[in-house]
Amino acid sequence: MSSNASGHVARARDLALVAHGSQQYGDQPYRVHLEAVLSVLSRFGVEDEAILAAGWLHDVLEDNRSVCRIDLERSFPEAVVAIVDACTDGEGESRDERKKRSLGLIPQTHNAIVVKLADRIANVEASVQGNDEGKLAMYRGEHGKFSRTLRASPSDRAFAAAMWDHLDQLLT
Repeated sequence: MSSNASGHVARARDLALVAHGSQQYGDQPYRVHLEAVLSVLSRFGVEDEAILAAGWLHDVLEDNRSVCRIDLERSFPEAVVAIVDACTDGEGESRDERKKRSLGLIPQTHNAIVVKLADRIANVEASVQGNDEGKLAMYRGEHGKFSRTLRASPSDRAFAAAMWDHLDQLLT
């Protein structure tokens, strides 16, 4: 990774940790979830700087009123911004309504599926580790639509297939 590349990833990490601040992921600091997403990416051999930076930032637009797309555009390459934007849920009263935006954009955005898969794997693994049957049931219930919608996305990344296999195993 070039120094500029590692700079993008380090800046993404710093921004995400500040933006999420005191937010919690269950009973832990939110950084635990972000670190889990990066761990999943690493386990599957992802080294692409845009994907890694977007992994840190994937929830920053959705969870923070203090950060907007323009803020990201000032600090990161368009490849990073596009992935983060695609992974950002929209408005809506139900989870299904909020997910509609991202499920529409992810298949159209280069490498967004890899970040979304890492996020979903991290969430499911946390639910397994925490014996959170309610969340596991939710993810199992969503898996058919999630899979049908996002597997149709062309991916030039060989590790996406391995990520899908792992997610399928976690949810069966």
